[in-house]
Amino acid sequence: MVLAKWQESRKLLSDLARFPEFAERYLRIRPTGGGRVIPFKLNTIQRYLFEEYILPPWIENEPIRVAVLKMRQSGISTLFEALAFWYTLGRRQVGSMVISEDDSKARRLFDIIKRFLDNLPDDGTLPKFAVFRDSLDTLAFDKPRRPGFTTEEGAIVLGSTIEVKSAQVRGLLARGVTSQFIHASECAWWPALTTSLGSMLPGLHDDPRTMVFLETTANGYNEFHDFWVESRVNNEEISNTWQLCFIPWYWDRRYEEDVKNRKCEFRNDYEEYLFELITGDKKLELMERNFDGRRLALHHVWRKIFWRRSTLQNKFFGDEDFFKQEYFKFSVKIFVVRIFIVISVF
Repeated sequence: MVLAKWQESRKLLSDLARFPEFAERYLRIRPTGGGRVIPFKLNTIQRYLFEEYILPPWIENEPIRVAVLKMRQSGISTLFEALAFWYTLGRRQVGSMVISEDDSKARRLFDIIKRFLDNLPDDGTLPKFAVFRDSLDTLAFDKPRRPGFTTEEGAIVLGSTIEVKSAQVRGLLARGVTSQFIHASECAWWPALTTSLGSMLPGLHDDPRTMVFLETTANGYNEFHDFWVESRVNNEEISNTWQLCFIPWYWDRRYEEDVKNRKCEFRNDYEEYLFELITGDKKLELMERNFDGRRLALHHVWRKIFWRRSTLQNKFFGDEDFFKQEYFKFSVKIFVVRIFIVISVF
């Protein structure tokens, strides 16, 4: 019985295809609206990103390099923190690093990871792990190094760590550190993206199944724009191993309103353009069909149009640029057009 549980534990923590199962069984998150923690079941967008961009290179035993341009509150950061936790628990002597825009946001990301640890269910399958909290931003799955602290009997010592840092430290982020997992959050808003990437990436070799995720809302013409649109950083071409994933607001099922007793008519040319964009989005159609079992019917598209219309009026007083700032963070209108051009290519 003990051997069978140990083998099951190893499979859960080594087979990435079983990550969604691991997440729902063992990881707990706090709902957007607050309240008690709940099991982390990947939503449609998270599942799509995982199945289409992360799992395939893992199966092919390749390095995983994904850049995600997203709308706000998409749950992508939670997905990457869960992957960092899974990756670190399943391997010995690995370093995982999470970097956010500033100190307060780094603290929130660390809280997500700490919540995973604090609420890890004991169902007899996963072993006990030796955990030593080095500081307010580091979890070390290692023996305590302070007098008076002991390791629980039978606990596994991984010698692995998860560090959460702020990009405000600029070029000193990871100099001299070797990591196998990196999550760079809201990197378009970092004070010195090129310098920071230059200090991090040399410590991460293109070994099979190492993971690097760049994730952000857009911030106009800057270093991340060059990375995304021009495939270069500081005039140097980036590796062709990078995959680009754009996640628009209308992919999120929360951003819909009832169509009952409402006329399905366009109020302006942009609404008509948006309707055509959504109905022609093959990735959205794939996501709805494969991960939700829902056919993207026309009334679903109108639900999204009505949500945008009422949100634009009631929360942003008709200010289109303000809406884009909150749900796309596109500060330059032309950037929106260029991003849609990129989408059509990938």
